[in-house]
Amino acid sequence: MTFMTNPTPASVSSEFAHHLRTALPYLARFRNSLVVVLMDGTLLDSPDSHALEDLALLSQSGLRMLIVLDCAPLVGVELTSHGESRLNEAEQLLPEQELLPKLERICAHAHSRLMMRLATSGTQILPVTGPFVQAERLSSAASGVETCNGKVREICAEQLAPILETGGPVLLPTLAHGEKGRLWWLEAEEVALEAAVRMRAQKLILLQSTVLHWQGDTSTQETKALTANEVRRGMAAHPDWPAVQQRRVLAMAQACERGVERAQWVDGTQDGSLLQELLTSEGAGWMVTDRDYQRVRSARLSDAAEILRILQPAFQQAAVVQRTAECVQQHIERFLVGCVDEEVVGCCELVDYGSEAVELAGLAVDEAHRNRGFGRLLVEAGVAQAMRQGRSRMFALTTGSAHVFQYCGFQPATPEQLPEAKRQDYDFQGSGVYLLQLR
Repeated sequence: MTFMTNPTPASVSSEFAHHLRTALPYLARFRNSLVVVLMDGTLLDSPDSHALEDLALLSQSGLRMLIVLDCAPLVGVELTSHGESRLNEAEQLLPEQELLPKLERICAHAHSRLMMRLATSGTQILPVTGPFVQAERLSSAASGVETCNGKVREICAEQLAPILETGGPVLLPTLAHGEKGRLWWLEAEEVALEAAVRMRAQKLILLQSTVLHWQGDTSTQETKALTANEVRRGMAAHPDWPAVQQRRVLAMAQACERGVERAQWVDGTQDGSLLQELLTSEGAGWMVTDRDYQRVRSARLSDAAEILRILQPAFQQAAVVQRTAECVQQHIERFLVGCVDEEVVGCCELVDYGSEAVELAGLAVDEAHRNRGFGRLLVEAGVAQAMRQGRSRMFALTTGSAHVFQYCGFQPATPEQLPEAKRQDYDFQGSGVYLLQLR
């Protein structure tokens, strides 16, 4: 009897393995970490979005999660700059006794749908909700009309902590009680911000129904990470942004200023965008962070395989000299690596030629991360290290990265200007020589 098989193509298998190796370290690092998700209520009805399924999957994987569902788009309610509640379609002020019943009904229905979707999207998912937010009156409306707009007074951290330990996602309300049991309508952005800060969350994720057009761009691909100060400058330059967008972007900046590691904007209508943003270095949206995101560090022995992987295409293009695994491992202390989070995406090698000169060799960047400034970061880090070690000059031989070296101050040179040992063991045909005086 003959058995026929339909083997998976090697390229598909290799690609799957690469994605899995990239994602698993992120999952391991995020396990038991706390994230706060501000979710646009319209995603409940988005036919193309699998954001809820992905939230359930992340919760199953050990990510602790607080979810704030923004119900304002569902009822057409927005807060004006005076803190008044309006119905978008009619632009008519709604008195408290007229507005609250509608808010309660729509929010309760939306929360019920969200909890049901989460519970049925994964095994052993038990979403929880409750009065974990306490509110107080917002300043009175300028018009004198009594409204139900409030602000966060307290996030019940002591009650939330043991519930989060059980692993199920927790839904925080945007309708919360204050003194004497009075009900107040809260901005979802404020609830998410205060929860992230007071619960010491690692991330604040804005799972939205649109791509943010930052600084007038038509995409967010070029702007992956901003500091809080850069965000504030961008907002000052665009006072015409919609009020909702301003509130959300400002909440991202404030979260990082108040200790949250990262705030991330993700378009939840794009399938898989949440997973891509959290589990890959490339991401799928943009983020605010005041901590190191892209950095250069000394290589570790565990980086050797990634260094070889990054160098291989450059070697095939005759851009660098081939190195064996044994060579990289034996001289791992000579390598610097560029990282996004902890994923190695670039490398270079500093080869010592005595007390005066050092070579910057093996400069290479992973194809998916080229044209993002990593080559420049690696060269600048190598130059800084050589200067700390008291070297007087640095040289480089390159067939395709001359622009990077010239940008960093290197000048064209001749083989005669290289150290004698280098001239004896290398064929310079096709390579440009570049030199940088360090002192």
